[in-house]
Amino acid sequence: MPGMSGFEVLQRLKGDSATAKIPVVMLSASGETANIFEAEKLWAVDFVIKPFSSDDLLTVIRRNVKAYEA
Repeated sequence: MPGMSGFEVLQRLKGDSATAKIPVVMLSASGETANIFEAEKLWAVDFVIKPFSSDDLLTVIRRNVKAYEA
């Protein structure tokens, strides 16, 4: 992402009371363990590594929407 990393976006979302409770699924080309741990530390609800199929992404989104609604 030009200008800001996904981790910076997530940090800003979680730091703002208006957006802090929005569940965030991180999408990344890097599946490095350190990146996954960083996303978890910043309260991402899931982490999807590119390339991914649209079916797999929809499954992750549906699972997290159900968890959020519960």
